[in-house]
Amino acid sequence: MPKLVKVTRPVDEKELEKLYKTDENPRIRIRLLMIYHVSNGMSCSQVAKFLLVSKDTVTKWVRRYNELGYDGLEDESRSGRPPKINYDVLKQVLSSTPEDYGYPYQAWFPRLVYLYLFDFQEQTEMEPLYVYEVIKRCGYKLLVPKGRHYKSDPTEVEAFKKKWHHILHPKKKPA
Repeated sequence: MPKLVKVTRPVDEKELEKLYKTDENPRIRIRLLMIYHVSNGMSCSQVAKFLLVSKDTVTKWVRRYNELGYDGLEDESRSGRPPKINYDVLKQVLSSTPEDYGYPYQAWFPRLVYLYLFDFQEQTEMEPLYVYEVIKRCGYKLLVPKGRHYKSDPTEVEAFKKKWHHILHPKKKPA
């Protein structure tokens, strides 16, 4: 007969509810639900069926909670390929203006971040759409521009496009 897994660490239901409402990580929220239901007398099998996960998953997280408490519900670091981009450096760059790096703009936008990565961090193999993920990982959100400024010089815009076309659109040929 398999061992019955129970929550042995004291559980404050109000604290658990508060953590559930405030934690932004959906995986941790599911794990908090597992702890809550097992601590209220449900079996791991019942919780697994209720939350549509395996019984082993529920057992694992209950044991981790018993050993480490709330901190045990966090994912452990995993091995893998190291990131190509130094996010700490990029955060510093994004907190300054593009003018500091020689670009004629006062605010960062995705294509300009891509150019920065191409120019300064030599990310030649990176897909342009990945820039959105990079910006998000640095803790920034994109603001959508409201079109072109009425005072912008069309000749300067075209000159910029011609100069950087091979980087902004690597698979297209210039017109």
